[in-house]
Amino acid sequence: MREVERFWLGVADLPSASLRPSVINRYSISSKRKKRFNRPPYGTCRLVVNRTAIAQHIAIQEYGGFERQAWLE
Repeated sequence: MREVERFWLGVADLPSASLRPSVINRYSISSKRKKRFNRPPYGTCRLVVNRTAIAQHIAIQEYGGFERQAWLE
């Protein structure tokens, strides 16, 4: 669990204080018998943004390919 948390903290460049409790999905016995393919080695990560300026920067500026510094102030 710690290795996975360190991986996602490194990808997002966040401190460990920003972590919320981790969740591990458990599969039923019948689904464990089926072989799963193409599973990501570190699972998935949920990122929550609580500042409008950051959300605007990510969603609008990154996808639009431009930069407006005033939105980040």
